[in-house]
Amino acid sequence: MTDDPVIDEMIEILPDEVPADPEEVTTETASDDSDMTIVPEREPEPEIPDDEDSDMKIVPERVSIEDFNRSVSEEQQAAPPEELDEDADMKIIPEGGSYEDDYSKEIYELEHEDDDRELIEAIGASLQEENMNSIVGEVPLTDIVIETETTPWYKRLWKRIKKLPVWVYPAAGACTLLIVAVILIFATNIGRDIVIDEGASYASGMMNYSPVVPEKIIEIPDDLDFDMMPGVEVVDETQKLDLPENEKKPANTGTEPEEKKVHNILLLGEENLESGGGRGRSDLIMIATINEEDGSIKLTSIMRDILVAIPGYSDNRLNAAYAMGGVSLVYQTLANNLGLDIDNYALVNFESFEKIIDAIGGVDIELTEEEASYLNRTNYISKEKYRNVRVGKNHLNGNQALGYCRIRKVGTSGREYSDFGRTSRQRMLLESIVASLKGMSIKQLKKFCDKCLPYVTTDIDEETLEKYIKAVFDIGLDKKIRDYRIPIDGTYSDANLRGMLVTKVDLRKNALELQEFIYGK
Repeated sequence: MTDDPVIDEMIEILPDEVPADPEEVTTETASDDSDMTIVPEREPEPEIPDDEDSDMKIVPERVSIEDFNRSVSEEQQAAPPEELDEDADMKIIPEGGSYEDDYSKEIYELEHEDDDRELIEAIGASLQEENMNSIVGEVPLTDIVIETETTPWYKRLWKRIKKLPVWVYPAAGACTLLIVAVILIFATNIGRDIVIDEGASYASGMMNYSPVVPEKIIEIPDDLDFDMMPGVEVVDETQKLDLPENEKKPANTGTEPEEKKVHNILLLGEENLESGGGRGRSDLIMIATINEEDGSIKLTSIMRDILVAIPGYSDNRLNAAYAMGGVSLVYQTLANNLGLDIDNYALVNFESFEKIIDAIGGVDIELTEEEASYLNRTNYISKEKYRNVRVGKNHLNGNQALGYCRIRKVGTSGREYSDFGRTSRQRMLLESIVASLKGMSIKQLKKFCDKCLPYVTTDIDEETLEKYIKAVFDIGLDKKIRDYRIPIDGTYSDANLRGMLVTKVDLRKNALELQEFIYGK
């Protein structure tokens, strides 16, 4: 007995012996003297009602998986067979039955996972063997070497190349050479130089080469094409440049021709319409400068009517120098009066000028009302059928363009008159020609050269032309041409020389300004 009366009472109630098997324990009804009811150790599990609206089945805690599957199987056998829906998706079921729910399906898939894997691998191996046999034909699969990523790419490429037909090799070689040639020509300096060499050789052979040699000076009549204005200063013949040696710019930075970095090319337009087949005056006088030192291309107009000292003859207008002694005398006159060092020249006469403009397909020029009216009523456009220009933008042919660049009695849009207006129009026309040439393809340029170069007379040989073209490419074809004019503003006045209207200029000041523009500071 214990000290606790309650425990002592419970001990008395318990049986003296407890059966080994708990199932043998019977339920005893409590005595009337006790309020306690002895509960068996294991109570019978209550029946779980079916829930028709639920797919879930509540499984008792101690029910085994085998018992659960057995109960599910019995229910499936008792249930009526399901009607198959032909449109429904096909279900994979085990042999001899179907899945009642997702839980049993999952268990089945886990139990047969290895079988499924073996089946998939067998199907894959069969498909691979079938594909390989279709590729190699009769060749046994064991004789084929399958290249993997471990094989270097160049070896795989070489094996494929060796399987190509024999005729592919010369074709591939020709294509490769063509691609390399294109890259060399258009993407490297070597290729560019090759193209320039060939182009210079071709162009040089097309032009009329005429070296500058001194000529006997002939006397020509004064050009009295201007109306003399009253009150104009009468000048004597003392127009030689007086420029101290220490103020002269060096003609070029190098001592040898190949070392020169500044190149001056004299552009002459010969007016020979009334010369009777002889040499006429130079109506257009320009200096084209290629300056490799400051990377610029410059164009300077020199007015034909400026009063200069012509070696071996009396003072006259600048345009008379060509008529009297040719290009050689023009060289000397420019050197004596403006301190210019000329390297080469290019000469085109008026008739050739028309053909050159027509060869490039004409030029676009803006005309003022005064210019359009003047060209339509005068013989500056020599062919009457072309006297139909209008105010604004015009696409001029050769005959119209020649008349336009000779206008001198009508002002420009900038209100420039006389020879000032004419030289301004000439520069504008030349810039329009350059713009047209830039837009041509190689085929069009060749066609242009075929038509136009025979009209050009020059002393530029093949080697020199090649050097000039390379210099222009190095500077850049898209570089804007800088233009200039001699005389500069504020340095000239009209004068009367032997009944001719001439332009008297401050030669010293103009020479210094011109050399600074051409050679740079």
